[in-house]
Amino acid sequence: MRILYFYLMSDAPDQVRTVAPRHAAYWRDLGPGHYLGGPFADRSGGLITFEAGSLSEAEQLVADGPFIQEDLLEQRWVKEYEHCSTLAALGGEDAEFFTIADRRFLAVASIPTGAGPCDYEAGSRIYEWHAGNSCPVRP
Repeated sequence: MRILYFYLMSDAPDQVRTVAPRHAAYWRDLGPGHYLGGPFADRSGGLITFEAGSLSEAEQLVADGPFIQEDLLEQRWVKEYEHCSTLAALGGEDAEFFTIADRRFLAVASIPTGAGPCDYEAGSRIYEWHAGNSCPVRP
């Protein structure tokens, strides 16, 4: 099951800076499946997504984390969520969302990948979000 963990920090910046490396190490060393996460740019909180066997297992993983143990979170949410879609982006290096009128697009810049020889067919693409799906825009 896919889990989303969203948290907001308490107003204790010195303590947060001290505990943040342990928090990052905890999640890195734990190595849950399909882990993605990190802090917000302003360091007011963060977002982590990962796989867990159940919601109660996910809640226990979160509860055992350093930010919880040190009482540094103002608020937190642990929720199951459904993955909507995945884009194939071989060599995906960057992405940019934009709109034109009422149409929504995502541009994905790709670079050649691999240890060698590189795959030079890793083309950049533009996708349009339409009727709940992302569809490649044809040149």
